[in-house]
Amino acid sequence: MTKTRTLLALAAAAALLAPTGAVAKPHQHQVPDLAVMDVAVNRTSAAPGETLTATATVANRGKARAKAATVTYYLTQNDVRSPGDAARASSRVAKLKPRKKLPSGPVTITIPPGTVAGGYHVVACLSGKSTGTKGNDCRASATIAVSAVLRGTLAGTLTVSKGSSRDESGPGTISTESSSDVVTINLGVDVDESRAGDWQQFKATSSRYDYSGTHSRISQDTYCRDETQDSSVGSGAIVQNGDPYYDMLYAQFARTDHSQISVLVNLPYSRSGTRTTTPMDDRFGCDATSTTTGPTRAVATVDLRLTQTRREGDRITYRVTTAVGAESVPEWKTWSGEVTLTLR
Repeated sequence: MTKTRTLLALAAAAALLAPTGAVAKPHQHQVPDLAVMDVAVNRTSAAPGETLTATATVANRGKARAKAATVTYYLTQNDVRSPGDAARASSRVAKLKPRKKLPSGPVTITIPPGTVAGGYHVVACLSGKSTGTKGNDCRASATIAVSAVLRGTLAGTLTVSKGSSRDESGPGTISTESSSDVVTINLGVDVDESRAGDWQQFKATSSRYDYSGTHSRISQDTYCRDETQDSSVGSGAIVQNGDPYYDMLYAQFARTDHSQISVLVNLPYSRSGTRTTTPMDDRFGCDATSTTTGPTRAVATVDLRLTQTRREGDRITYRVTTAVGAESVPEWKTWSGEVTLTLR
């Protein structure tokens, strides 16, 4: 009985250890793998504000059908996408069989106003569940040369003024002189660097000015008092006729990075006044007179240097940092206001 039980136990153990056949290999999944193979652009040079078209070629290098995906386009200064690059356009890719390819696009991309000159690329990147292998999701176009041409509208109000006073009075004498001038300039200027000639790039379109000034001079001794009072007034549109000597506005960028602008304006005005003499001594004094002068025509020249204070998107803001008059005219003492160049 014991021998029989032992034989049965050995038989059961042998049955458990006996091979049951080859183990099946795990199922190998076939997956899609979309990749951007090429990015074609219709031009290799452009200026800020202009457009170009781009088309991406997408291939499925996997072994399964790929679902639809999205191609996003970036304008970059490198041939790879950087974290700060903004999306400029996007297109869809339809479902794609293995080993097949399709174009995606074309899309229109605008070179943003104010883009710094240099070499750029359109980088196309895939997104979706069928992108598969990492490293082939993005591809760059050929280099696009962006020129430094800038276009926009310069607008704003500037006020410049100057004043002076002199008092050289002494015992028994009076000698004083004072003046005050204020110019307000409302600029509306079309800017286009593609125009030939530096001074032709700024065109006055809706610019106006107002000019006012007062001038006083008093000279008095024991015999006579001589007093002169003048006033200056001018206003109107700032116009340009293309004359290099008589135009009212000349402006140009003073630096290639557009951070400074030189603006020279010639502002016509009329001047009139009164001169009065009063005898201070009945025996030896001067004659009592009152004479009116003018009006006479004159031109006030203001030479401004505008410097960039901030840049936000397509807007560059400038303030006056230097203001001078014409030859031998004292520097304008104070200024206020700002102008903004809105790019297009």
